Amino acid sequence: MFPKRKFTDTVKSVKGRGIESRRTRLRRTRPWPVGPCHRPGAACMATSDRSESHVRAFVGAGLAAASLGTLYAWSVLAGPISDALERGAEVALVFSVALAAFAVTVMLAGRFTDRVAPARLMLGATASVVLGLVLAAFAEHLVTLVAGYGVLFGAGNGLGYATAVAVANRGATQRRGLAVGSVVGAYAVSALVAAPLLEAGVRHAGWRAALLGLTVVVGIGLLIGAFLLTGVRVRSVRPEATTGLRPKAVLRSPEGRYLWAVFLLGSFAGLMTLSHVAVVAEVRGLTPADGATLVALVAIGNASGRVGVGAASDRFGRLAALSVATSVATGAAGLLAMLASPMVLYPAAVLLGVAYGALAGLVPAATADLFGTAHVGGNVAVMFSAWGLAGVLGPSVGAALIGSRTDDRAAWAVAATLALVGLVAAERLRRTCRPASSSPTSGRRVRKRDRGA
Repeated sequence: MFPKRKFTDTVKSVKGRGIESRRTRLRRTRPWPVGPCHRPGAACMATSDRSESHVRAFVGAGLAAASLGTLYAWSVLAGPISDALERGAEVALVFSVALAAFAVTVMLAGRFTDRVAPARLMLGATASVVLGLVLAAFAEHLVTLVAGYGVLFGAGNGLGYATAVAVANRGATQRRGLAVGSVVGAYAVSALVAAPLLEAGVRHAGWRAALLGLTVVVGIGLLIGAFLLTGVRVRSVRPEATTGLRPKAVLRSPEGRYLWAVFLLGSFAGLMTLSHVAVVAEVRGLTPADGATLVALVAIGNASGRVGVGAASDRFGRLAALSVATSVATGAAGLLAMLASPMVLYPAAVLLGVAYGALAGLVPAATADLFGTAHVGGNVAVMFSAWGLAGVLGPSVGAALIGSRTDDRAAWAVAATLALVGLVAAERLRRTCRPASSSPTSGRRVRKRDRGA
């Protein structure tokens, strides 16, 4: 059934005499080739084992990201906590501190994700998140609430997010856009699911019980995610995972600067939309209910852009997808700057959400494509600093230009201009580099000390 095959490969001894190698002898005496994918009935055992481990790691990263995304359901808790602590608008400081702790931790955790096992990092994130939520649930003062929900929950969130993105980046090569997009999409969509559940918990049992319930759910999700990440290596067994640029070299490269600029300028409009779309709806004569609907639609666009555009980029190219995303952001913001009609706000805001979500998923994947996966955690952290700067500028510029609540078109004009500059940077990026699936250094000569070990 499986005829014997003749093999003529030999090895030469020191004296030059041809002798039969052990590998050739085994091949000659077996009715099938030596490779694990050719044994009859084995069904490619070695390859399937590796695939199963990748699927397991991907599921663990996605579950952890979905658990951590509940951070953005804070708006449901803000009102009841403000009434209970009698601190009014000062409670908004809690979420601001959480976002700052999240951004700083993601940027600092990048190097650790290149050196420490993902399961250990996820356990550390679990401890920080659970401790922070418990501390917030029993808080009697604003300082305790800031320390719990703001510092500990925010920092644990950043550590877990950075770990999940690094795992998705390393575990996929052919469909990296889908993998990374799905993980960051799970992070974005979880707040939509958690918000109504938290609201029901607050209504029936109070905000403290609701926070404790959230602690249990998030803690279990993170523990399962950490268990699924057990055994995942920091470095992949693939050859391309052992080479690549270090973060300092990424900052010095023109590709790195262009990608950083695309993330900063393209995300500006999306972050301004997420933070002010309800106010813009009021400015344009819509009701608060319409504003709430717009918030939900933008969030759905954000999540769908992360997954859908990420998957499409695997087929049509990561850099082309970056250009399309910045083009959509430019066009949607420009439309809002030119037209004051409230009906224009619906499609334009959704498109801005899709474009922002696309950039959030594409930039980490493009970072791995262009600069390799040996130091992908640190490199993604470098790119994430652009998001942090956009997170400060977008909401603050929007508040300054829309604060009068008479006209919002000046804010959209600024956003459209910046997105247009981001589109130029994306096109320059396409012309100056090629994906690093064949060369992690994009074909450029790199100094030895800048390469990964």
